Order: sequence, then structure tokens, then C-alpha cells
Amino acid sequence: MRITTTPPSVFISSTVKEFRDLRSAIAYTLRTQGFTVHQSEASDFDIRGNRSAIEECLASIHDCDFYILLVGNTRGHLFKDGISITRQEYRTASFRSNNTYML
Repeated sequence: MRITTTPPSVFISSTVKEFRDLRSAIAYTLRTQGFTVHQSEASDFDIRGNRSAIEECLASIHDCDFYILLVGNTRGHLFKDGISITRQEYRTASFRSNNTYML
């Protein structure tokens, strides 16, 4: 019997402009360690069906094993109810699991 395992997946969240280089370095490091990395700005980030890019990010966060949030000095675009897209991504990740930790 052959057992196949899926590599752990991680979503990197932040404002892209402020953390472009750091996001890239983290993604590279995680990929070399065997992780599947999801980044909204990546060329392989697939938007499926009739979802928007934001909806696809939230769905991707829900499906990932890990979530990394980088917080800096700028706020990204606004989502619904006047909150930032990054904050909504964090809410999605934290409501997904009781195992949310902040370092």
C-alpha cells in the first residue's frame, strides 16, 4: 500500500508593497522546506470560478494549514465595513481554528 502525503500549506498575508522582499524570502525558504506557499501576488495564484481575488484569498486561507501575517506601518485596501483586506484575512484565519497564535 502506498501512502501519499500532501505537503503542508501556508498563506502569507500582509500589504504586498511594504513587504514584497520579505514575503518573497519567506516563500522561498518555506518552499525549500517542502511547504506549499500561497501568496496573492504570485503568478501561480489561481482564481477559480466566479470568485474575486479577495474571495480566492479567503478561501485559500481557509484551506491552508498555516497562516503568516506580517504587520507593518501601512494599511492596504479596504474590504467591507471599512476594515482592511489584511484584517479580514486575519479574521478568516483566526475564526478557522482555535489554534491561532500570535508571536
